[in-house]
Amino acid sequence: MNLIRHLRDGKRMTLEELASVTGINNQKDLKEQLGELFFWGQLLTSPI
Repeated sequence: MNLIRHLRDGKRMTLEELASVTGINNQKDLKEQLGELFFWGQLLTSPI
């Protein structure tokens, strides 16, 4: 949820900045979380 909160603000952030504010220090885990958010965002906003 912390990741969503920071991305919702629309600020451009590097992976390092996202890691520092979310507490997800492993870049692989952070990328997986971003990928899941992108997937769900696309699924929820696409017309069915």
